[in-house]
Amino acid sequence: WEIVGSNNLATWESIDERHIEPWKGNNNVSSYSTKNHKLYRYIRIKLKGRNSGNANYLYLTSIEFFGSYQ
Repeated sequence: WEIVGSNNLATWESIDERHIEPWKGNNNVSSYSTKNHKLYRYIRIKLKGRNSGNANYLYLTSIEFFGSYQ
């Protein structure tokens, strides 16, 4: 998956991209940091391939972004 940001909905820049192994079990929690510290008005999460179940969708029960905003 990839997280991208935009300020105009036309041009999108990569904030972070991950290629991870399938999680085992339930209630998994993961934290990731990024080196991109630019400010964006819009955030989008894109699935870049099939998931561990060989399907084209991403399961998320919650997501939090930490940092500052203006």
